[in-house]
Amino acid sequence: MRKREEERATDRRSQIVAAAFSVFGEKGFSATRVEDICRAAGIAKGTFYLYFRTREEIAEAIFEQVISRYRGRAERLAVSNTNRSCSPQKAAELLTAEVRSLASEARAGLRFVPVLFSILAERMTSGESELTGRLGGAFDGLASAWAKVLSAGNVSGASAGQLARTAVSMLDGVILHAALFSGPNTDLDVAVERLCAILASHIRGGVS
Repeated sequence: MRKREEERATDRRSQIVAAAFSVFGEKGFSATRVEDICRAAGIAKGTFYLYFRTREEIAEAIFEQVISRYRGRAERLAVSNTNRSCSPQKAAELLTAEVRSLASEARAGLRFVPVLFSILAERMTSGESELTGRLGGAFDGLASAWAKVLSAGNVSGASAGQLARTAVSMLDGVILHAALFSGPNTDLDVAVERLCAILASHIRGGVS
C-alpha cells in the first residue's frame, strides 16, 4: 500500500512538472502563475502545494531533470570507457554517436530550451549561483566522460580534455542556436553533422 502511494505521489509530481513546463513554454516563466499550472495539470491549488511551495521550486525540479539526465549519460559513458583501448576511428564513432544522441533528445524539446534559458537567466540575475554551479558540474562530468572516450582512442591526455570540453561547449551552442534563432529542425541536423565531422577530424589528428 505504501509503495503504491509513493508511486502515485511521484506520478502526480511528474504531472505537475510536465504541466508547468508546458505553461512556461506558452507564457514564459515570469508571466506564469501557480493557477495557470494547476489549470494545465487539472488539479486544485491545494494539491499543488502538497508537492511544491512555489513556482521557483518547479523550475528547480525541471533543472534537476536536465542535470540528472546529463549526469546519468556521463556516468554510463565514463564507466564503459575506463581502462579501455580502441582505435581512433572507433573513438570517433563512439563520440559522434553520443553527440547525435544528445542532439536527438534535445530536438524533441527544442521549444522548451528558451524556457530553461529564461529560468536560468532569471536565477542568475537574482544572484543565485548554486543552480548554475550544479548545471556546470553536469557539463563538466559530460566533458570528463568524453575525454575518457578520446583517451581510449589514444588521443593524448591534454588534447583529450581540451577537445572534450570544446565539443561539449559547441554542442551546447548548436542546440541553443537552433532553439533560439533557427526555424526548421533540419538546421540542427546540419549543424550537428558538421560538428561530428570536425570532431572526427580532430580525433584522428590528435592521436599521440
